[in-house]
Amino acid sequence: LWEVFAYQIINYSSQIIRFESKDSLSDERIVNKEEAETKFNRILICSIQLLTQIIVKRSGEFKDDSIELLSEILTDEKFQDLIITKEHQLKKNMFVLLKALISFTPDLMNSKIMKLTSKSIIKSIKPSKKSPNESLLFSTIIIPILDSITEFSKFYPKIWEAKKSKENLL
Repeated sequence: LWEVFAYQIINYSSQIIRFESKDSLSDERIVNKEEAETKFNRILICSIQLLTQIIVKRSGEFKDDSIELLSEILTDEKFQDLIITKEHQLKKNMFVLLKALISFTPDLMNSKIMKLTSKSIIKSIKPSKKSPNESLLFSTIIIPILDSITEFSKFYPKIWEAKKSKENLL
């Protein structure tokens, strides 16, 4: 199934990540705002896990149309925003996906994608000054994040130069 339906699986995930929102998946007359947000996050997590699984199971071997679609997903602003999200389970799954992308599809990770992703990673790991208790929540997902950043740093050492700032990166 992972071979026969690879493009369809990637396309499904692409549709969810790039075009859907909590408002497009739930009717606010029936579902309250928090429940709609929870449902949308669950669908996003499943889509990201599908992408991760297909990349791992196919060992990064895809036809041109699938590679083009993956590239469109990676350069999409909504995808980059998912790396920065405050939702910890979503963030964890994004970093697992990033590690899979770097490990199994390094040819796909061109300089444009690497620069965009580097900026998002740096923004994502910088703790918020507004929420000091965030570090406790962050501790539950730190291992996948560090694992992905280590893999990313091996492949793209310029990650630490991605965001120029007067402040320290961390």
